[in-house]
Amino acid sequence: MTTPNDALDFYPTPDNLAWEMVHSLETEIHGFRRFPSPVLEPSAGDGALARQIHTTSGIYHDPKTGKVRREYLDRLEKVDLDCIELSSDLRAKLKKDDFRVVHDDFLTFRPCKKYAAIVMNPPFSAGAAHLLKALDVMKDGGKIRCLLNAETIRNPCTNERKELAAQLEKLNATVKYIPDAFKNARRAAMVHLYFNIIGVTIFLFGFYGLNAVCHFAFVNTTIEAWGIAIVHSVFNILATVILLPFATGLEKLAILTIPDSPEKEEFALLDDRLLNTPAMAVERARAATAEMAELARVGVVQAMSLTHEWSDELAQKVRDEECRVDRYEDALGTYLVKLSSRELNHADSQSVNTLLHTISDFERISDHSVNLLESAEEMHQKEIHFSKDAQEELQVLEDAVQDTLSRTTDAFRKGDLHLASKVEPLEAVVNELVRAIKARHVARLQAGSCSIEYGFVLDDLLTNYERVCDHCSNVAVAQIEVAQDSFDTHAYLNDLRHGNDTKESEEFHRRLGRYRERYLFPDGQTAEEN
Repeated sequence: MTTPNDALDFYPTPDNLAWEMVHSLETEIHGFRRFPSPVLEPSAGDGALARQIHTTSGIYHDPKTGKVRREYLDRLEKVDLDCIELSSDLRAKLKKDDFRVVHDDFLTFRPCKKYAAIVMNPPFSAGAAHLLKALDVMKDGGKIRCLLNAETIRNPCTNERKELAAQLEKLNATVKYIPDAFKNARRAAMVHLYFNIIGVTIFLFGFYGLNAVCHFAFVNTTIEAWGIAIVHSVFNILATVILLPFATGLEKLAILTIPDSPEKEEFALLDDRLLNTPAMAVERARAATAEMAELARVGVVQAMSLTHEWSDELAQKVRDEECRVDRYEDALGTYLVKLSSRELNHADSQSVNTLLHTISDFERISDHSVNLLESAEEMHQKEIHFSKDAQEELQVLEDAVQDTLSRTTDAFRKGDLHLASKVEPLEAVVNELVRAIKARHVARLQAGSCSIEYGFVLDDLLTNYERVCDHCSNVAVAQIEVAQDSFDTHAYLNDLRHGNDTKESEEFHRRLGRYRERYLFPDGQTAEEN
């Protein structure tokens, strides 16, 4: 369980929050995910956030020693991560685990560089001061993810908090309130409370029952400090001996007091107990990711149909499915982070790496289903109807997008690298179709057969279709690259498209030509000819 250390105001970051905070720092540039650099973790604690930064960057730690695994040491140099920690014990642990510790007290830290990203879970009692300091050492245009006590924002009762509120407003910062962020810590506190209540009750009944029979002489004497210490120790020992067989009952009582949300039952297959059997845990995670992928695919297809015929019921179904996909990403991200810290064989390590790189793409594909839904809703409300030519062109594109989605999800579900290799040439054809449809729309606009307003909606549809296929490409390339013990996506795609002397490049161009012929416009032209 996650438990606080009151002496150091130390609340370790729960795995799900660590995943969300770090993962949200990634940006997408030309279809590639990039992590900002340099990065600072100014209150590193036991390394929960720092370790998640490593995991997101494809660097994994040995679960026994805590150190970076030997096969990932070459990637360590590429991650510019600085850590700061006040506790000398935790600093020593961070250094042992191959993290670069640059200072002890963040509030006295004077950096020689500005940071592009800062991810932090500062001491709650000094959260405002730490976040103000972080804003001071952040680069212009940088990003901060900070886990704060909600009262720091809700109740600006000090000058420091007022200054922080003004800064956040000036920067137009986003504040997200997370209920039950430290649920396990609260449950641990409840176990401690129940332990004391039940122990005291048993102790009182036992003591006064015996006193009624034996009439202890020391009851009426004044107790000294050493006597209080002895009584306290005896109480704890006896209570522990009595309640130890009922530890599971205390845990259930704490869970009943602070229950899980109903949606957690949806992911019952991601059982933490299976983490002790990594091969089985990997298969469960893969099965859950396949379900997530199918939900994302179905959502996009349903959203496509809404652009042709609107249905309030189907629109709500798309929204509900997108929410389910979001929950899948949170649950899987947390589970995979836990799994990556276990001792895995090479095959399982590859699988976890692939899953970590693909769940975000499936989630973003699902996001685009809602974007498509919103465009369809606008078309319905404004009674927008595209010309016959535009409708026929869009149908060709939609067929290609559905083909790309189906091949991607099938390749992932089956672990089929041959099928995955067919996704990239399809994605290239989709890009060509999008450019060609835009060019044809401009021609119609100049001819006066189409309006600018219709063009805005058309551009939104084309952008979402193109990005859906970009994410499909990410999934397929990750599957291929991880299987080859590599993850240089840019180099792989460059070799594929321009390495004319390689077998893979020849196969790519052969398939590209075939798919161009398959997805012809109604006038018989390929997208390349436009």
